[in-house]
Amino acid sequence: MITQYTNESSYMNFSDKDNQKKRGLMVYSPTQLQQITGRDKEGKLMSWGWEQPYFYLSLKQRLDMFRLSSPIFGVVASRMNRLSGLEFNVSFEKKEEDQIVNSLKDYESVYKELKESLDLSDLTLKAKMVQLIKETLPDIKLDLSNFESALLRWKRRLKNFNASKIEEVMAWLIEPNNGLSWEEFVKKFVFDMLIHGSIAIYKDVENNKLENFDLLPGGSVYKIKAPYFSSVSGYVQVIPGLSEPQVYFHDEIAYMDYAPTSSRNYGMVPLEALINKVAESLMFDSLMANQADGTKPPEKIIIVTDNNPFGSMDSTEKTDIPLDEAEQKRIEEKVNQPVKGSIMTFSGSSAQILDLSRENTMGVQMQRQKDIREEVALVFSTTNMEMNLSDGAHTSGRSTSEAQEEIEQGRGIAPLAKSLENIIQRSILPYRYGSGFIFTFEKAQNNKEEKELDLLSLQTGEMTKNEIREKYNKYPFGPEYDNPDNTSGVGNEEQGISSMFDSNYNE
Repeated sequence: MITQYTNESSYMNFSDKDNQKKRGLMVYSPTQLQQITGRDKEGKLMSWGWEQPYFYLSLKQRLDMFRLSSPIFGVVASRMNRLSGLEFNVSFEKKEEDQIVNSLKDYESVYKELKESLDLSDLTLKAKMVQLIKETLPDIKLDLSNFESALLRWKRRLKNFNASKIEEVMAWLIEPNNGLSWEEFVKKFVFDMLIHGSIAIYKDVENNKLENFDLLPGGSVYKIKAPYFSSVSGYVQVIPGLSEPQVYFHDEIAYMDYAPTSSRNYGMVPLEALINKVAESLMFDSLMANQADGTKPPEKIIIVTDNNPFGSMDSTEKTDIPLDEAEQKRIEEKVNQPVKGSIMTFSGSSAQILDLSRENTMGVQMQRQKDIREEVALVFSTTNMEMNLSDGAHTSGRSTSEAQEEIEQGRGIAPLAKSLENIIQRSILPYRYGSGFIFTFEKAQNNKEEKELDLLSLQTGEMTKNEIREKYNKYPFGPEYDNPDNTSGVGNEEQGISSMFDSNYNE
């Protein structure tokens, strides 16, 4: 349970004697924490120390930045679509299976060592080994002559059982919540991580079993922070004006920060690093939009008048001729009036030309827009191809598409994919199916490299020919191929591996 701070204010006093016994300060200043009250899932009122989030950006401003800034929209939307389009796999951890196999092989080893002995104690021990093996391999012979074949059949049965369980898990993940598809869930996950800097998945638990899960509104959930280190894993959802704060614990919330920090209980928001640059880009976009039809303020003025209101431009002498307010207003309105073309004239008898253009600044402003796009790429750790910079000048030294794809995965969606894998594997699946499941996204594989790895596994005895054929869903050879090969000739092995893939045996 979370520490109760109700009707206590001394926890904020760092000179208190009780606090002197505590270690591990978690705040820079006691003023970081405020005392606030909310309700847990049982409806009980709870009070705790809560760090007030002082954001540069409100939730609405973050959404507006995403909506109006094309570089940010492009990066975030691209990653949403790419990650949601990846296929995923669910498998079992092989640690437990490997432990069982190692135990069975140890029992077999003991039996072989005592095989020729007729001593009564040895005969008893051998019978005990056979009994232990039979508990897992019921089709084993008493002399263990078919140990390898029986072990392989057990692995196949276990694989078939696991496959049916895995299908159930994957079917459940396809629809995390009623009316919510897996693709939509992944897109919301990516959006909240990149725009709000954190995600909070609510787990709907009924009868101690997870039924559904979905993301709570981005930026509304924060970790609970205490003045001293503790093992409390509490969270608070604060939506001003809607309801009283809600208190959650790890059995209801799966939480993750995009850029966590030890200085505060909520992580850094990437968009806060782009506030000024995005504002500058939007102002420039607005300027260009207003002039897109060719309408713009005049670039040059020809002043023709009897009395020059600006004085003489050819001498340093000042003029004392005043300009009445009506004439001044008329000139200001005419100068500020956008017109097509770039010349404006005033009536009079003498002419002067005044240049108002900023023709030398346009190139600088256009270059600045490219710099801002690169700053967006830097903050979100994007690659050149994600920012539409895929020409030779930006991708030199990377001649193959495989190398480019590796860079894309490493800097682009790979960190987000790993975060999602971890949170599904550790905080979602165990609450419904128990531990032991591994959730991973499929990665692009090179078939040639995959077969080379299989060949190496065959040569080193790590896999048998039948195991490799089963891996590719091909019908296995006879039982004589259930044991690892003892040959060491590379040429023969290559011929053997080729026959496994090109055999006339049907699936």
